[in-house]
Amino acid sequence: MNPPCEIKETNWIKPFKYIGIWWEMHIGNSAWAEKNQHGKPIKKPHGATTENSKRYIDFAAEHQFPEVLIEGWDKGWDDMSGTWTGYGIFDWKTSAGDFNIGEVCQYAKEKGVRMMMYHETISDIDHYEPAMDSLYQMCHNLGIKSVKVGYTGDVNWNKKRNSYEQHHHGQYMVRHYRKMIQTAARHKLMIIHHEPIKYTGEQRTYPNIMAREGARGQEYNAWSKGNSPEHGTVLPFTRILSGPIDYTPGIFKMTYPKRDSNKRRVRSTLCKQLAYYLTMYSPVQMAADLPDNYIGNRAFDFIKSVPTNWAETKVLNAKIGDYYTVVRRERDTENWYLGSITDENPRSFSIDLSFLKNGIEYNAKVYSDTPKTHWRDNPSTFIIKEVKVNNNGSLELFLAAGGGQVIEFKAIL
Repeated sequence: MNPPCEIKETNWIKPFKYIGIWWEMHIGNSAWAEKNQHGKPIKKPHGATTENSKRYIDFAAEHQFPEVLIEGWDKGWDDMSGTWTGYGIFDWKTSAGDFNIGEVCQYAKEKGVRMMMYHETISDIDHYEPAMDSLYQMCHNLGIKSVKVGYTGDVNWNKKRNSYEQHHHGQYMVRHYRKMIQTAARHKLMIIHHEPIKYTGEQRTYPNIMAREGARGQEYNAWSKGNSPEHGTVLPFTRILSGPIDYTPGIFKMTYPKRDSNKRRVRSTLCKQLAYYLTMYSPVQMAADLPDNYIGNRAFDFIKSVPTNWAETKVLNAKIGDYYTVVRRERDTENWYLGSITDENPRSFSIDLSFLKNGIEYNAKVYSDTPKTHWRDNPSTFIIKEVKVNNNGSLELFLAAGGGQVIEFKAIL
């Protein structure tokens, strides 16, 4: 019911994958701010430094990720209060003292990579919205092609009244999201929304809006009780029905001792994190873990190879809150990819391969949980095997508790 596309030239809007300076802050390895965060002195290094950004850019270039998200690069994080309320504290055009945005963007360009700029608005729309036009022009001038915008906190907090003036889902914010997409389109910028409302079909009119969170995302695992093993089996039936989700999958190390509680962890197996690239649909997917956790791990090969641009999608089996198996065909090829996830219960399935094209043989590369894998006690063990298949056969899937499985079907032509 939304109007047709209003952007005349859309060849600059392209699916991609990215890494970023993001998860390391959530798990306590570094900080968003330089000196003070949430009103207290910082005892850990600032994450978004020029030096650290170059390290991520080098990793992205080596593994062919076109973009690097950088959070905490701008002025304002040192002024954040403990309640995430503020008014006019962020300066989205000025770098922090230990970050040189011009130098970082130039270094990325030389490596064939781009910076994805992050804007934390803390829902201070009265200040962010008037800055958008010149801010997005700045991004365009720097060679930046995508911006992720965050909306933590209450909308337009009024200090005198000790209350917020608007709601994330109210008409005021709906109009803001629309104005942002329109402004970004004029400057040929792709937008990813964090903490907004769900999609309502506006991506038909403005396809430069690539993904929205609009659900309890991956970071919830780092600083709260975490998402349950069944969480991922619910979202395909609810939030994802409205459009692409910015869930930030790909965590390989499920525990992080630097957090203030040992109970904070990711409640999934490694193979389930791989399967999220199929079950959590988005044309822009993040490899969300630390680069060090990917180095030397063969499962990283799947993240690097899995596409984000699909021609066909078929759901093979599903039960809300229990399990979900989907296959997707890569656009312009005959290659298919399967992702299957389960809740806290282990499961086995026999999958009919009739979705594959008749008359073509496929090499199926399987990344699977093992019988000893479990989200709680042994989440990172997996096996890889390869078999030749066609559309007349079937395959047996095994999913450990809180687990998943992925299969890459490469057509042998």
